[in-house]
Amino acid sequence: MCSQHYAFGKIPSMISAAIPPPRQWLIFSALDEALLQTNERRSLEYLLTQLERHGVPVILNSSLTPRELASVAEALQLDAPRVAEEGSLISYPRDLRTRYMGLDYDQICQILDDLREQHVYCFRGFHDWTAEEIAVEASLNLAGARKARQRRASELLLWQDSAERLQQFALQLRQYELDIWQCERFIRVSARTGKANAMRSLHAEYAQQWGYKPFIIAIGNQPDDQAMLLSADIAIIVRNEAEAEVELPSKVASRLLHVIRTQQEGSAGWQEGVRNLLSLVSLNVESDYIRY
Repeated sequence: MCSQHYAFGKIPSMISAAIPPPRQWLIFSALDEALLQTNERRSLEYLLTQLERHGVPVILNSSLTPRELASVAEALQLDAPRVAEEGSLISYPRDLRTRYMGLDYDQICQILDDLREQHVYCFRGFHDWTAEEIAVEASLNLAGARKARQRRASELLLWQDSAERLQQFALQLRQYELDIWQCERFIRVSARTGKANAMRSLHAEYAQQWGYKPFIIAIGNQPDDQAMLLSADIAIIVRNEAEAEVELPSKVASRLLHVIRTQQEGSAGWQEGVRNLLSLVSLNVESDYIRY
C-alpha cells in the first residue's frame, strides 16, 4: 500500500476534486531501465496500455543517452518525447528531431579539449576512449559501452587532478553556460539545465499544442530528482533503499497538490504509485487487469 501524504491541510476529497481527467495529464518518469527490471512485465504493459488509452503521454526524463533511452522506450512501446542526459536535450521520436537545451556534444568536447590544453588539466573523457575502454572504466558490457559513447549533449570525465583544480575548472566552464555534477566515479559536464527545466519546457509545448496547461505528474526515486518532483502538480516518490531518501522541503512542497511515497521499489513501486494515482480519479485498473 502506498503512503499518501495529505499534508498542508489537504484532504482526499479535496485532492480528487482538484485533479483533472487523465487526458489532461503529462507523466514524467525519471525511472527508465529500472522499469524493465521486473517479474511483473505483463502488469506493467497493461498499466502503460491503460495510460495510453486515456491519452496520457509518459515521458522518460533520464540521465541516459538518447540511444540508451530509445532502447528503453521501444521496449515499453512509448512514443512520447524523451528527455535525455539530465535535461540536456529532448528527442521527438515521432518526427525524428532533437532539441538541444544548450551546447551539443561536439561543442562541449571542443571546450574541454581547449581547457585541458591551456591549463594542463589531468582528465580523460568518453570522447578520448574506445568503446572497449569505456566498458572497462564504466563496468559496462561492450554493447552498453557503445550506446553510452553515443553522447549528444553531455560528457563524462574521469577527473585525475586535484580538488582545487576541479573548482577552477568548474568556474571556467560556467563562462560557457556549462556545469559539472558528480556521477559516481565520473564528472558529468553539460548545459546548466536539468530535468526540471526540460520538463517545464515540454509542459509549455504541450500547453500550446493542447490549448490548456497540462497537469504534471513527476515520478522519481533519487535525490537529484528533487527539482523535477517539486515542479510538478503531483509527485510520486518511488522507494529506493540504495539512495538517500528524497526530501521535499515543506515550504516548497506545500505548492504540490499531493505527494505519494511507495512501499515498493523499482518497477513494482512505479506501478504501485501510478495505480494509487489512478484510484484518486476513480480509475480502478486492478479489476480490469484480471480480465486482461
